[in-house]
Amino acid sequence: MAVTQRFILIGCLLRGVICSEEYTGFSISMPPSIATLRGSCVLIPCQFEVGYYYRSKVKNLETVSWIKGSPTRYTVLESNGYESDEYSVRGNVTGNFRVQNCTTILMNLQKDYEDNYHFRLGAPIHYTYRTPVKISVSESPPNPQVTPPAAVKEGSPVSFTCSAAAPCPTLPPALTWTQGVNGSVDQQEVENQDKTQSVSSVLTFTPSHLHHGHTITCTALYSLQPQNKMAEETATLDVLYSPKNTSASVSPSGSVLEGSSVTLTCSSNANPPVSNYTWFKVTGDQATQRGSGQNLTFNVTEPSDSGQYYCEAQNEHGAETSTQVTVTVTVKYMPRILNTLRCIKTTADITCQCEVQGDPSPTVEWLLSGQRLRNDSVEGVIKEELLGNGALRSSLTLRMLGETDIIECLSTSRLLFHISSSGNDCPSLLLPYIGIGVMAVLCILIVFFVQRNKWYVFMKIITLCKAPFTEEQLQEASK
Repeated sequence: MAVTQRFILIGCLLRGVICSEEYTGFSISMPPSIATLRGSCVLIPCQFEVGYYYRSKVKNLETVSWIKGSPTRYTVLESNGYESDEYSVRGNVTGNFRVQNCTTILMNLQKDYEDNYHFRLGAPIHYTYRTPVKISVSESPPNPQVTPPAAVKEGSPVSFTCSAAAPCPTLPPALTWTQGVNGSVDQQEVENQDKTQSVSSVLTFTPSHLHHGHTITCTALYSLQPQNKMAEETATLDVLYSPKNTSASVSPSGSVLEGSSVTLTCSSNANPPVSNYTWFKVTGDQATQRGSGQNLTFNVTEPSDSGQYYCEAQNEHGAETSTQVTVTVTVKYMPRILNTLRCIKTTADITCQCEVQGDPSPTVEWLLSGQRLRNDSVEGVIKEELLGNGALRSSLTLRMLGETDIIECLSTSRLLFHISSSGNDCPSLLLPYIGIGVMAVLCILIVFFVQRNKWYVFMKIITLCKAPFTEEQLQEASK
């Protein structure tokens, strides 16, 4: 061969022609490597080129062959069907080598088939290509490749593509989807850039927000002997959607004391996450904005803070409002005497009226010289009338009254505060001054009794002084 090429080169020089690679060169096109499975086959896509000088001889090629290992090793496969018991491999040159197609399939590959394979042209050319294809044989198939789409907006069609190598075209892998979605599947065989084969499957469906974060799996099943092999790959769907399942909650729930704090919390599911929370209070047919943020905390200062509240969650894809939650403000205060105790005396009896107001609704008791009066007793008759807004009017009618008897109206509520008002039917002009002096002395003693933890006595002093203390102030003073 070398001698022939020298003569060609000398002839070219004598004619003044530059003998280029195009004229005398050899080249071959095939994948640098192909992976396959033990017990399967492998297709070697192959196309060779010869220089212009040899093109006419290609048409007269008698045989082509494959050499395993280095170019000078043993021939393992010939196009004429010759097999060596020691070195041969099973296979066929399926391409028409007389038109420079050297595509070959190797059958029932085993681990000892792994090596470099060189293609050789037989007579009349006799040339072995130096560029090999490397065949690797594995026990398990490679994972298929799943191409997930970029983030997709809810309601827009999306496609997942799964591709698996098919080194043996007669036994391509079967691709299946485990997705839990309703979609269409399109599967086909694909030729890669290096001429090897693959199987491609495309899953198309329209996702909702429920599919966000959903895992989709593609499984490739290879039919082999003695058992099938499979591999799988997963991908996660990223769905962009506006806020969903928006809800509002209030803490504490139920009635809230005036002056206490209330926290409203808004919850919503969105992708990307909610960027803005807005709170509204419903008044009649109007909604007034009350604040922003996922949590809204405010102090209830008056009953008008009661009402219906809702939130709106928003991101770049839209907004959603929650259902309404109710805030109920309960104004609780110690009972108070609305009017001074009034008594009217007739020749037959004496009638006294006492009006009180409080929240919770107060109760009224009548005392005669420190003794509690019962309704319809011998001493007198008690009647009560609800006036609304936590007000109560109690009337006492006495049939007899001593000159030194004192009538007292005592009001209590579940807040444990009590207040009283007292008098008699013949008040003296000195009584106001005496009362003021006594009350002053008793009020001065408050500190003494508080420090002694005399809570009950302290409450009585508060009652007589009629001091407007709040529940919190009294509880703090009792510590």
